Amino acid sequence: MGPVLSVIAALVALTLAQGGAGASGPHPEALLFGLLLPHGIGLAARRASLAGQAARARRLERVLSGAGWVSYSLLVLGADWLGSIQQWTGEPMDLDSWPDRGLVYALAPFLLFEVSVIYASARVHGGTPLMRRQLRSFQARLLLACCAPIGLVVGLSLLVGQSPWLRTEVQYVGLAAFAFTVLMVCVIGMMLPRLLTWSWNTRPFPDDARRDALDVVAGRADFQPARLLEWQTGDLVANAAIVGFRERGKTVLFTDHLLSLLNMRELGAVYAHEIGHAKCRHVGAFIAWMCGVAFSGDVLFREVLEGEAFWLQGGAGVALLLIWFAGFGWLSRRFELEADLFSVEVQGDLPALISALERVGGRGRDATSWRHFSTARRVAFLERALVDLAFRADFKERLGRFRTAGVVVALLGLALQGWSLSADLPGDRAVVQLARGEYAGAQSALRRLDGAEARELEPLVLAARSLPDATAAAVRGGLVAALEAGDLDRAWALAELALLREVVGVRPLAEALGQVREGDTAGAREQARGQEGAWGLLLRAALDAQE
Repeated sequence: MGPVLSVIAALVALTLAQGGAGASGPHPEALLFGLLLPHGIGLAARRASLAGQAARARRLERVLSGAGWVSYSLLVLGADWLGSIQQWTGEPMDLDSWPDRGLVYALAPFLLFEVSVIYASARVHGGTPLMRRQLRSFQARLLLACCAPIGLVVGLSLLVGQSPWLRTEVQYVGLAAFAFTVLMVCVIGMMLPRLLTWSWNTRPFPDDARRDALDVVAGRADFQPARLLEWQTGDLVANAAIVGFRERGKTVLFTDHLLSLLNMRELGAVYAHEIGHAKCRHVGAFIAWMCGVAFSGDVLFREVLEGEAFWLQGGAGVALLLIWFAGFGWLSRRFELEADLFSVEVQGDLPALISALERVGGRGRDATSWRHFSTARRVAFLERALVDLAFRADFKERLGRFRTAGVVVALLGLALQGWSLSADLPGDRAVVQLARGEYAGAQSALRRLDGAEARELEPLVLAARSLPDATAAAVRGGLVAALEAGDLDRAWALAELALLREVVGVRPLAEALGQVREGDTAGAREQARGQEGAWGLLLRAALDAQE
């Protein structure tokens, strides 16, 4: 499945678990199952390979590649891993709040499972101890490259969280959260080349005749790379890549195995192909489409699906992911064709590019992947494009329209975001003032609201104004008093206010009181039985007092 999709699958599973999906009741023994499962699958694949059952061995290896994220999904959805962490640490696992060490606890098993997959996969392939060590190192670095941006996001969030004022703004004001997200994406984009070259094992491209030949290719294409690097994979992978967002200043990488496979002409053709990705602005097109889908999807969930059934929201989320998956692959395959065509136009050496594709593709000449057409189809396309000028022009025009459409979709999504978040701004400001204990200001802001938002915030403002002071301790004391008195409506309002004031451990209580408010007293009673400590005892007593 690849590290990128494995990470995405793990984050989706964690999001679903935080949303309440999956079985109840912690089963920490599932952690051991997830650690051992890859080795069991790997052993079966190794035995099949040694027995000459090549097809069965390949199927088992594909299963093994996804064992990490599958085991993690089972852990968080079926074995209540978040509940286990709360039992061991005594700390509430509230992943909806500002990122903290709870997120590290939640994601740690995924990394352990993926490392277990890496070790099991290395044993399947056999070879010398050196070969197995190189394979483990290469796969671990790929995983690190995928996780590094997530670590950077968490690090930036923790840094921002050091300022209570700034954290409150970002956490509760939609426009501020959107601006912060865009800023983080830009920072990650600027740092991505360095992150990748740090996590991958790279070194400067050798200063030899091949470097001189590549400089000639760059001159023909009017391209100025920031760096040319050799990506050391232990001769495991034959590939090239170009990273960076701007056309100029990009980093181009060639793997060690690719350099050992190709002659000078073939290497020049591959380099021209990578330059083609930059010149045709493929990265920008991908970003535009991704932003358009993400912005529009966010507005869809906030304006249309908010408050709808969990299965409907989950189904819409899965549908968006499938659309992204299919659309990214469809566009990527055609961008690869455009880069091939650019290479031939710059170098004028179709045989060299075909030879390079044949060498790199190997036995998979007729196999189409998620991101690449088969070598046979790519060659057929080039042969036709070079003799049929109308076909070539139409192909370029169609891809140009897709790039333009991506920008239009991104701008439309941005406009929808601005409209939606601006409409929420008055209510967001009231929430921020409640979170900061500025209750008089929140009451003034409430007067400027109307409709459902005003009705939702009014109980919180009235409860806040009735407290003796604006401290978080006063909120906690008022919540205890409301529960002891059996006043569940006031208790709900104070529990929601306590969430805003970051009173520790109050989220399960607030969720149970929300069920009471919605008329699901039986569900609240069930949730109260699952709570431990003073909150659970108080809630159960309050529910009993209602009878």
